[in-house]
Amino acid sequence: MKKPLITGSLFLLLGLIPACADSPLPPPSYETVFSANKKYCISTDPDKKISEVSIVDKSGNKSKFWSMPGYFRNLFLANDGEHLVIGYDGQNLLPLNYKSSLPMLTFVHKGKNIKTVLLKELIPDSSKLEKTASHWHWGDYSGFDSSGNFQIETVDHRKLKYDPATGKILN
Repeated sequence: MKKPLITGSLFLLLGLIPACADSPLPPPSYETVFSANKKYCISTDPDKKISEVSIVDKSGNKSKFWSMPGYFRNLFLANDGEHLVIGYDGQNLLPLNYKSSLPMLTFVHKGKNIKTVLLKELIPDSSKLEKTASHWHWGDYSGFDSSGNFQIETVDHRKLKYDPATGKILN
């Protein structure tokens, strides 16, 4: 009976259980993200520091729709191809020395910022943040729902829904 407990404790001490450690983000790389309906895609290039939305035809050919300056690691493109949500670059983990004014969501319409949502708006009570091995966990991006609204779930189990056209919270 004691052997599994000792073995489990040994794994915890050695850090061999993945949940006990945070993995560093991969280096920036060229990425393409499609809208759920696959009619649009956004390609983001860390070298050129540009992100470009394209219309995708039935044959898979792409034609430029709009673009904006910047490379972004965490992108969500709406089915209309006009609205984009940029998530915090660190994804669901905050640095230990985070600031409550950290931008967590940026709502964009054809390359123009509509609204930015700060950490303090998502998590008004910072005591709700969960400590990981080397960061703070704030929540997760759920993406666009079937109604076209953008959703996140915070660490305190609140499900927040946003209108991508205005960046305003719906619930």
